[in-house]
Amino acid sequence: MGLPWYRVHTVVLNDPGHLISVHIMHTALVAGWVGSMALYELVVFDPSDLVLELMWRQGMFVIPFMTSLGITNSWGDWSITGGTMTNLGIWSYEGVAGAHIVFSGLCFLATIWHWVYWDLEIFSDERTRKPSLYLPKIFGIHLFLPGLVCFGFGAFHVTGLYGPGIWLSDPYGLTGRVQSVKAVLKGHTFNANTLSINTMGTLVLMYSMVICKGLVQRVLPNARLADDIGVWEGSIIYEVLYLMFKAEAIVGFMVGYLMKVTILIEVPSREVQD
Repeated sequence: MGLPWYRVHTVVLNDPGHLISVHIMHTALVAGWVGSMALYELVVFDPSDLVLELMWRQGMFVIPFMTSLGITNSWGDWSITGGTMTNLGIWSYEGVAGAHIVFSGLCFLATIWHWVYWDLEIFSDERTRKPSLYLPKIFGIHLFLPGLVCFGFGAFHVTGLYGPGIWLSDPYGLTGRVQSVKAVLKGHTFNANTLSINTMGTLVLMYSMVICKGLVQRVLPNARLADDIGVWEGSIIYEVLYLMFKAEAIVGFMVGYLMKVTILIEVPSREVQD
């Protein structure tokens, strides 16, 4: 059995089973690299001098991004902030890296299963042997769910409602620590306008996905216009607009503060540490 990590869309065109396998393999590769690279950096990272020999000075790449998302403690009994550690739990540097590796392994097993059992009856009508899946809508649903995750990350993790928050500091990079972002949602603020765009875009997307095609089919039941609209929905609205609107949600919660502290827009960088 050839492993499907090298496959591209032209090979698996009109082949839902193999297409699923290919995309799961891509996810497994990315997650596996992140976890492995994080563990490697933790092995070579020297936490003995967290004042003069910080992450970027030691050539770290993944650890700074983990820190910017709220991870500061290690099972190796050190903290990037230098403070005392109590009740580390699973979400330390090593715990997050291990979770990515486990997730990568599960995705790899799912990839093999879908690559072997690709011709499932659920993909086609038994009577006509034609595809029974409306792929643009399925594609939209899959983008809708990650969109909710993106929105939840901004609404819960970043704001500290359910989570630690993110790494924040002052404009000079002197008081860096993990804290929650309290978005100002008044009508004239950047945050409120961004979130209102997200809400409006979500409503437009749901209208086009659920209502719009149904109306066209009722007015012109024998026309191919409804199918054309479905393809247009899948290729344009689902892929571009929904991810854009959910990215707007995260921006609404985060950038309102980060715009004031420009050195934090990416990660705790060498500029901050120096």
